[in-house]
Amino acid sequence: MDGVNGAAKVFSGKLRRFFTVHFRKEHVDRQLQAREGDCHQCGTCCNFSFSCPLLTKDRLCVVYGRMRPKACKAFPIDQKDIDDVRACGGTCGYRFRNPPGKTSQ
Repeated sequence: MDGVNGAAKVFSGKLRRFFTVHFRKEHVDRQLQAREGDCHQCGTCCNFSFSCPLLTKDRLCVVYGRMRPKACKAFPIDQKDIDDVRACGGTCGYRFRNPPGKTSQ
């Protein structure tokens, strides 16, 4: 991601996710129902703005299967998160099917 604007966008995404998982739980639940795929465990999302202290030198999460923070468990919450991974050079293993609450006609 390029420059100060890119870093600010990624940092604001961290704040958005934190707020969302703690104060918009119903929204997160709906989004997760529309999420498909799997985590590739590439570590890209773990290095937004700063490197997560829970990563090993091999970029593996020490607490992945046990006690990850809520924002990590819910990642990605929406397409914005996937776009942030792509902008930082990664490829997220998740995708979203039709937006929740919308039906195909």
